[in-house]
Amino acid sequence: MGRGSFARGVSRDALKAAGIEVKPGDFGSDLEAALANAVHLAGLPRPEREAEIVPGRKWRVDFLWADARLIVECEGGTYSGGRHTRGKGFEEDAAKYNHLTLLGYRVIRVTGAHIASGEAVRWIEWGLEGRP
Repeated sequence: MGRGSFARGVSRDALKAAGIEVKPGDFGSDLEAALANAVHLAGLPRPEREAEIVPGRKWRVDFLWADARLIVECEGGTYSGGRHTRGKGFEEDAAKYNHLTLLGYRVIRVTGAHIASGEAVRWIEWGLEGRP
């Protein structure tokens, strides 16, 4: 995802208006930086970042709360034909998410719109509470 480009209709200004500051050069993509900041502002436990949790696979997950077996993946380029929405990338993501699910992890996928609206943080809160 290019710097400063979010899901359609979600700009750096929209995230800022939601109280989420994204700075170029923050770790990970802009979306990951925005979500990390939103998680921090919400007072949620700090997640592990870029965790490799499947032995023998080079898969990394964007955010991991290991005790809750909760994973959050930021999906960029949802309207611009990014990697997550094109054939091979989509298939690879599906295999990864299915594998993680079968290992007992709960995988939440979020976009820039979910982060800007606060919905991503609400889902994470729900997941950390252990509600089914």
